[in-house]
Amino acid sequence: MANSTISKTDDCHFYLDRFKYTEGMNETLTICRHAHSGANVRGGEAFGRADARLDDQGVQQATRLGYVLENTLGIHPPTTQVATSTFNRAPQTAELAGFVELTSYEYLDEVPHGCESFAEWDLLKKNKLLQVAALSRAALLLEHYFDNSLHSDIDLPNEQVWITHGYMTAHLMAVARCRSMSVTRVHPAGANDHFIPGFCEILQVTKET
Repeated sequence: MANSTISKTDDCHFYLDRFKYTEGMNETLTICRHAHSGANVRGGEAFGRADARLDDQGVQQATRLGYVLENTLGIHPPTTQVATSTFNRAPQTAELAGFVELTSYEYLDEVPHGCESFAEWDLLKKNKLLQVAALSRAALLLEHYFDNSLHSDIDLPNEQVWITHGYMTAHLMAVARCRSMSVTRVHPAGANDHFIPGFCEILQVTKET
């Protein structure tokens, strides 16, 4: 397992002292995990691969995502810009959800976990281990989004909807909580007490004013 991990979400405060959020234009960010794909099938040929595409289950999940976004949050995919990772399963999820204006960003790509076996990966999730480099990346993303006058020299998303990956989302949520932002599990409704979100789960991050 990678050496650059920290074992508690609260420990991210130590690594994020330099990141400050000021009054910016954006107050709320909607984050969705992509739908189920071949990359998520343990032992499958496409496991973990960036070019893996959605399977039949994922196609159904992604199609329903557009309906949920519109009817739960009033987000109309055909007229809403969306940011995705560059991995196939994220833009494919966006397209099936009904989004038309898509932009892909490497900064939203999945976090390399450094595990050499499924047992290590399960242990990482159980202990909620985070990657130091990925925390810095997540902090940069949120800092730019909530104060978009920063980091104009880097290609970072300003779109109000992001479709990314489970482990990447775990880092974004950790940073948000460290910065005393509100994190709400919109769909499926319920307590937001799990480490990695489910497929097509919707979370909202709101900057406290």
